[in-house]
Amino acid sequence: YNCLAVESLGPGVDIDGFCQFVNGGQSCSWDYANPYCCEKALEDDLGLVKECDPDGKSGKCCSYTGPVSWDCASIEGAGGDTDLRCQSVNGGNSCSWDYTNEDCCEWAVSDGYPGTVMCPAE
Repeated sequence: YNCLAVESLGPGVDIDGFCQFVNGGQSCSWDYANPYCCEKALEDDLGLVKECDPDGKSGKCCSYTGPVSWDCASIEGAGGDTDLRCQSVNGGNSCSWDYTNEDCCEWAVSDGYPGTVMCPAE
């Protein structure tokens, strides 16, 4: 999905999680860990995000996207997404699995759990 199209809507574009809802939550994730992006999100005056916390840790596949600080790097390796375990940390408020990375996507689909993830064609 063209997540850039969502962003081009301007200030407040996260509109209470709008970015995360694209394609049933299968495509885009707002980067609250980025101070600029988090401030833009707060400008919409909607939702539960009231402050930005940039102190999480990103791994190669499980990236910290905020706003609740978490060591996303600790959820890594083969099968590390364990059927969306990375995304469900802190109720979906901390980490996001990078399916655009070829290795990460392959680890995800070979975790032994049923799922709907399709890796991008090489």
